[in-house]
Amino acid sequence: DYTPQFKKSKRELENSFPGIIVEGNTHGSPQEGAFEVTDDKGTLYWSALGDDGCFPKPGQLTERIKARMPK
Repeated sequence: DYTPQFKKSKRELENSFPGIIVEGNTHGSPQEGAFEVTDDKGTLYWSALGDDGCFPKPGQLTERIKARMPK
């Protein structure tokens, strides 16, 4: 069960980006070990199934999103 990791990442994002909406598993049954973060335009910021291969460590996800945001 990856619920604790999801909740931890959700809190981090909500604290870092006020007004953000974080949704879990909006596309049906979850895939074991899947953890992906995209925006409403489909930009992929994190994929445990892809190159990242794991859940983000504290701060990693926020830093990655900030680095890819327009200045």
